[in-house]
Amino acid sequence: MLAVAVIILLFGVLFAAEALYVRLAHRLGIGVVRDVDGCETFVPVGGGVVFAIAAIAAVFLAPWHTIWFLAAVAGGVALAALSFVDDLVKLSPRLRLVVQAIVLATVLYPLLAAGHVAVYLLAVLACVGYLNTSNFMDGSNGMLAGYSGVVLASLVFATCAVMPSSDCDVALPSVGGIRVLCSCLLVAAAVFAMFNFRSRAIVFSGDVGSIAVGYFIAFSLTVLIVRYGRVSMAVFVIVFLVDTFCTFAQRLFNGENVLSPHKKHLYQIFLREGYPQLSVAAAYAMVQFAINALWFVVPPAWQNTYALAVAVLVCAAYLVLKSKMTSSSKIKYLK
Repeated sequence: MLAVAVIILLFGVLFAAEALYVRLAHRLGIGVVRDVDGCETFVPVGGGVVFAIAAIAAVFLAPWHTIWFLAAVAGGVALAALSFVDDLVKLSPRLRLVVQAIVLATVLYPLLAAGHVAVYLLAVLACVGYLNTSNFMDGSNGMLAGYSGVVLASLVFATCAVMPSSDCDVALPSVGGIRVLCSCLLVAAAVFAMFNFRSRAIVFSGDVGSIAVGYFIAFSLTVLIVRYGRVSMAVFVIVFLVDTFCTFAQRLFNGENVLSPHKKHLYQIFLREGYPQLSVAAAYAMVQFAINALWFVVPPAWQNTYALAVAVLVCAAYLVLKSKMTSSSKIKYLK
């Protein structure tokens, strides 16, 4: 864990950087105009840059400077830069997917070098999927900061409470390096929450933040799963993963263009029905927190069973809630 003094210093630096960016974004007009209580308000976009800054800080704070730790941070910062450009001038979704796949295929190469071909391909696919899942979280005030904060806290705790497998033959970053990286990102999530976890957001993350934090969470989770030998740790992101996967499957089944923007996530339907943004964001975060906390309590021998049971229950809850919310929307529309 980082020393308290280091955490306080990092918090101060990131807070100052965020405040400076908000002022700069206002001056340069980097943002969107939103209707807030009947009044058009300009809200800066790109505040998620603090996640990239936090990752860079981790390079200087972590004493485990392996080539793959540096490569992972460089890859995340590169994707953050590309995403910031996308916030300014929309890029092709296919281009972004290709670049994301290339970056993750590169930083996860040690899995392939160790002969774990199937695991490597699955990890690259899963990581690309999750960082794009994270990209949807910026659609509601507090969602990205709250949910990602819970996941990052779970990863940090896992690096302290769970013993790595002694027979790991993959040259990925050490558990210590992942601990420092996730700790820095957790501080960034706390800073961003102060600007975004409010009814009237001061700044939105933009793709620069949602893609960056999604990438680092996906990479860190993959490293810990490999080092601990516990696939069940994927349950740490199960709530939003199920929401995204089921929504993706629904759109694919309906013949829609899955790369086009949409508002069919369950949380988006809740918002459309008038539920407060912060309440929805807090609910997602609290459910994920409860799931993650129980994972640490369940004996290791039962964790796979627990993860499978949770996945089934979350899927069932998603289908029931979405069916009820969709029916309610149709009734209102007919009236």
